[in-house]
This record gives sequence, C-alpha cells and structure tokens, in this order.
Amino acid sequence: MAIACTQTYEGSMDLYERLTEELVTENIHPRGLIFHWVASVDASHIRITDVWESREALDEWGAATAETVQRHGVPQPIVELFEVSHYQSGADLRQRV
Repeated sequence: MAIACTQTYEGSMDLYERLTEELVTENIHPRGLIFHWVASVDASHIRITDVWESREALDEWGAATAETVQRHGVPQPIVELFEVSHYQSGADLRQRV
C-alpha cells in the first residue's frame, strides 16, 4: 500500500538544499518515491510531503539518510503518515495505487 508522509522540520530552505546536495554527492537516491514537494511554512520551518510506494520504501529512505541528517543536527520533525488509496498524476483521474 502506498503511504504519504508529511514532515514539518525546524529549519530553512537553505538547510534543505544543503542536505539534498550532500545526499546527491553521496549518491543516496530515494527508491520507491512516487511524489515529493517541499515548502517553507514560515521563516524557521519547512514541510516535506512525499508519497512512497510502501512503508518499507519510506523506512529504507529514512535509514539511508539518517547519518547525513544527524550530522547537520536537524531536530526531529513532526511526522504524519497516511495510507494512500488513490493518487493523480497530471490530469488522469483513473490512476490508482
């Protein structure tokens, strides 16, 4: 079952961009990721929203990125998980998980 995950972090877009660049440099890529977006909530918080093929794919990504995130001292986020029954890509309303 696909799963959506929202994470609200104390941090800035600059921190997000530095972490992302480091993950690319370390050749760490999100396998099983269907959709991703990130936005500033306010001056000191960002929210990341992802849809993953499975909870296992999300957990593998968390394990793969944990060391890099800890190295930068990123505080624990507020996390919400949701089982996804349908998702839409573009204008195709028939697309299902």
